Amino acid sequence: MCWCTPYKRTPFCDSDDCRAAAARLNSGQPARMTKYRKKPVVIEAVQITDRTFDAPHPNEEHIAGVVYDPRVRCVFIQTAEGRMRGDLGDWIIRGIKGELYPCKPDIFEATYEKVED
Repeated sequence: MCWCTPYKRTPFCDSDDCRAAAARLNSGQPARMTKYRKKPVVIEAVQITDRTFDAPHPNEEHIAGVVYDPRVRCVFIQTAEGRMRGDLGDWIIRGIKGELYPCKPDIFEATYEKVED
């Protein structure tokens, strides 16, 4: 499939970009990517724990817009990417634009540190 027109049915077109991409792919070289560092931003987050489901509903850990399922012990959050599920141990993050999304604990630990007031 052509690199510059993904819906074309031919293997590759004659553009220099397609020839270079095909040569790089066939050589085993990784794609050229530039490194970026995440900007330091402060977010709000709460971890999904047993207390999230065992305490009376609703409780102070519940966030408006999050659907809590105490039978399955998970949450559902509607995001720009679609409906996402958060499980016990995951974190619910409020992003810099106010958006909510779940985050796995290992990613949260590697990405965030607690802000001391």
